Amino acid sequence: MTTPTNKAFLDSSGWLENRDEWNEDIAIEIAKSVDVVLTKEHWTLVYIARSYYEEHHTCCPSRAFSRILRKRIDKEHCDQKYIYQLFPAGGLVHCVNKIAGLPCPCGRVG
Repeated sequence: MTTPTNKAFLDSSGWLENRDEWNEDIAIEIAKSVDVVLTKEHWTLVYIARSYYEEHHTCCPSRAFSRILRKRIDKEHCDQKYIYQLFPAGGLVHCVNKIAGLPCPCGRVG
């Protein structure tokens, strides 16, 4: 399947097949597919997830992601409840990572 821009290929579950093709336009299209309209708060989490992946070559575990948010944002916006409010279609594991163009973590599908 291709995005409407025909520049990036998604697998059958909507995950970007080649993360090097990721850009903000592709992120917006993936976000639309999971009913998310990206705001400044969304972009912050997307870029934190991408940064972690670039540094560690793996997707960030949920608890570690919460600790990172606590340090970078604040204590009020660092728990799973906050992440699910922004990304109700799967929180960090499915939604943030998918929009960030990262591989599906832990071999999960969806």
